[in-house]
Amino acid sequence: MTKKIFIFGAGSYGRVLLRDIYDINDKVSTWEVLGYVDNDRELIGKKIDGYLVYKHEDLPVSKNYYGICGVGDPKLRKKIVRTEIEPKGYNLPTIVHPTVMKSSDFIAGPGSVIRSGVTIHFDVKLGKCVWLDCNILLGHGGRVGEYTSIYPSSTITGNCTIGRNSIIGAGSTLHQGIKVGNNSMVGIGTTLINDVPDKTIVTDFPRKIVKVLKDI
Repeated sequence: MTKKIFIFGAGSYGRVLLRDIYDINDKVSTWEVLGYVDNDRELIGKKIDGYLVYKHEDLPVSKNYYGICGVGDPKLRKKIVRTEIEPKGYNLPTIVHPTVMKSSDFIAGPGSVIRSGVTIHFDVKLGKCVWLDCNILLGHGGRVGEYTSIYPSSTITGNCTIGRNSIIGAGSTLHQGIKVGNNSMVGIGTTLINDVPDKTIVTDFPRKIVKVLKDI
């Protein structure tokens, strides 16, 4: 029997989440998508990808439904979960794309999304509502705090710890044993060899020009 689910967020993240749900259903019929939920007045009442966009105030209160947040920003995702999904009594599912390679002891908190091409080694634990985007490597012993987003093609080597409400930019690399604090941001393509404290932004982009080569 399929489970009824609303996707909160009708933007790009919500729409790619819908494709992931389709891929899951292609393997095993699991989810019945009821529609999108969004606060954008220009979207409410319209159809996106064939699904009606609702405002959360109009949704029923029920324990029979599921709600998943398709929003990349940790702070906004946290707000939507706490003020829109949970007050309705909806269950928070964990969405795992069928191409994900994971160890049998992997633990993901409710509301987490693990997208296509992710590889997860042994003894890895995710908090509530974590977003792991495409083609990420998450090494052994990894810990990721609630509501954190890790963006595509990042390499998180073994025994790394990432706090809650943080962002790891696309293509970043964390050396083994690195710790990233709460409410911090690692910029696109950054390589970390030192720990990052709470509430800190770290980036090594744009790259510096070291030498301009002459024409050959």
